[in-house]
Amino acid sequence: MRDTTAVPATVGDWFRYNREQYKWPERSSRKESEQKIDKLKAKAISALDNRDTSALMDALINTHRWKTNNRSGTTDKYKEVLINEHEQGYFHSLLGKSSFRNADKLESVIRHLKIEYCNLPVCSAIASFLYGRKVVPIIDNYVAQFFARRFNINCYDDEMLEVFSWIDTIRFNLETYSSRHRKLRLAVYNDSAFEANLRKYIDEFVPECERIAKALNDGGYSYCDIDGKYQTFTAVDVEMSIFSWTMKNKKLADVTPTDHEHIVRKEGILNWEPIVMGTRTPVRSIVENSRIGYTPEE
Repeated sequence: MRDTTAVPATVGDWFRYNREQYKWPERSSRKESEQKIDKLKAKAISALDNRDTSALMDALINTHRWKTNNRSGTTDKYKEVLINEHEQGYFHSLLGKSSFRNADKLESVIRHLKIEYCNLPVCSAIASFLYGRKVVPIIDNYVAQFFARRFNINCYDDEMLEVFSWIDTIRFNLETYSSRHRKLRLAVYNDSAFEANLRKYIDEFVPECERIAKALNDGGYSYCDIDGKYQTFTAVDVEMSIFSWTMKNKKLADVTPTDHEHIVRKEGILNWEPIVMGTRTPVRSIVENSRIGYTPEE
């Protein structure tokens, strides 16, 4: 883990700028996005404080819808599962899992939230609201690719490369999910993949977001909220900054790994030919140059 006191100015400014650009859903304004988050958070906290299982179920459904946009009716299906779980004491059990302060028993809570139609990204989103949107960052496909260095960073200037170099790499397990476009997603759709990425999330991702937040605050960095007030960074703000950047740079993601760590395939580059990660250099040219006598340095 890196020194928490040394934040390059380019890195601090990058986090501030992107936090102030956060929007979700994508077509909403920043103000609409932040107000929606505040409403969802207030309802989740109220349900927990009042130990109201019906309100808690509504809070989970609304958060699920916020995260997934109900793609393919997945929130509607999740709601049906929750109604059945409600009858089995699911929400009383959830209320007993944690105090929902300071990431207490986070892993236990996420394991409890993992039911049908609720994968790790959605579990982390629901947990983020249950814990008050400060200590539990959300993981999703693009944020995972960002930390796993599956963005084509060769397209960026020195400033962006410095951001990448300052943030620790987390090798989330990713999988190809589109046979036509060969796009990547966080591998969470079978038990072993879920377990592997849950460990990455709990042991590496959450601590790294906390480290970055502390470093930014120690360095005197803050961001301006929608009311014009300056706020210190939390682990969630760090994740929101990164998510904001990934949404604006999605076309540079989906770098598909191969059997070799530094060799990838990228949509739109050399007809899917294997290349050296972070470059447009085809592996074929390296092999051909080696065969005719060029050294690696040449």
